[in-house]
Amino acid sequence: MKLTDLMDKHQQVQLAIFHKILISKHSVSIKTLENEMDVSFPTLQKEIRALQSALSLFQPGAELIRLEDDSLTLELGNQFPVKKFIYSYLEQALDYQILCFIFQNKEVSITKMAMHLQVSEASIFRRLKSINELLNEYDIQFRNKKIVGEEKQIRVFFYHFFETSLPFEVLQKQFKNSTIRHLIQVMEKQLHLKFTNQRYWQLALWLGIMQKRLDYRGEQRLYFEKKTIQLIEQDTFYQELKNILARYLSRFAFPWSEEEAVFFYLFFLSEGFVLLTDTWLEDSPIVSELVNVNQQIYETIVGTTDDLESFQAFLLERHIKLAYFKGWIDTQENDLLLLSDQYPEKMSTCMTIVESSLSKKVSDSQWHMLDQAYGLVLDVYQRRQQKELYVGVALDNSLQSEEIYQFLHQHLAGIPNVTIKRAKKREYSLLVASEFTDITQFSFQELFLLSGQLSMFEINRLKNAIQQLLD
Repeated sequence: MKLTDLMDKHQQVQLAIFHKILISKHSVSIKTLENEMDVSFPTLQKEIRALQSALSLFQPGAELIRLEDDSLTLELGNQFPVKKFIYSYLEQALDYQILCFIFQNKEVSITKMAMHLQVSEASIFRRLKSINELLNEYDIQFRNKKIVGEEKQIRVFFYHFFETSLPFEVLQKQFKNSTIRHLIQVMEKQLHLKFTNQRYWQLALWLGIMQKRLDYRGEQRLYFEKKTIQLIEQDTFYQELKNILARYLSRFAFPWSEEEAVFFYLFFLSEGFVLLTDTWLEDSPIVSELVNVNQQIYETIVGTTDDLESFQAFLLERHIKLAYFKGWIDTQENDLLLLSDQYPEKMSTCMTIVESSLSKKVSDSQWHMLDQAYGLVLDVYQRRQQKELYVGVALDNSLQSEEIYQFLHQHLAGIPNVTIKRAKKREYSLLVASEFTDITQFSFQELFLLSGQLSMFEINRLKNAIQQLLD
């Protein structure tokens, strides 16, 4: 599921243009947009004008500019809030408004909702049919005046829904709650954790949804196999979390059941709120089982288990999501870091492991989430394996030497895994010097003598020396 699925066709086209420029190097040709989008050329021109208008109305100075080569680029201020701009489209989308209304009301009268949203009941019924198609991914539906399905799925849907759509200031306004703030402070103290500002509001969002949903549920029952519950109950961290939550709910007279602690525990793991320690990896049956899956996936991606520890938490978050929850809202980020683009056979092997160990039913959005995650693991691992080269420039303090250093730095700074600095007392892979430099005071592996010319020939000659060391 994508957030843009909640919008009408016009909004989708405008934001598709916006997104394509954001991920481009500078601009996107109108011809490319015409070929890639399923709209006519007159419609494309109309949506370009609509996007231009939306940007200028949203923030003065924000522009969609048509260049002389018939391509489009964006002029955005240093503090342009991209998420807030997308939210301005969502606020106008009827499907988004309907889902917000459903969340806020225990039972939904179609007549009341139609009056509130100022649309016809027929429009509401049509949109609910479309919304239910999207909710299939989460295995929940809107029926008989309310959302129905497993409570954990309802919770995780609304968490994804608000977490991906609400700008930070809107999230703060809608989910600010003094009792929840107190609960989070208690958790920090008793669990010996310190939440960042982002983590705090993620917790506040989950707990706010929990508080809203406590009175909405019907029959209270666990949605997990008995074996799974027994494994979770063996985790000492779960027991601590359960005691804190039970005291909180009892204090405010909220209905209590074991499932609330289980939901909260899995949420904690799936969002990476706790550090993975060696003791916890060994003592938690649930975590240790997933660590074995992590190892299989990691070895498939990079071909070794070297440095697996630094990727454990990242992989655990994703695999918890797959093992215990259905659905995902794809925000279309990191589109260039897909494992399937580089090694489709590795992605296929990973998905075989996922389907046999975590979930037999993986949605398209979840598949894409894993594809991005695994691609990122491979990218980070490969960069870590590349040799880091330190280039020291050993020149005097003259004005001419300053010009030489700036010229070299300008043209070498963009080379991956190469750091160029003025030479000091440390070991350098490559020392760049003039024929007059006293090189005895420096420690280095290789020496490069400058010709004295500030030219691209000199830069290319130096790049060749660097590449030989990298190889």
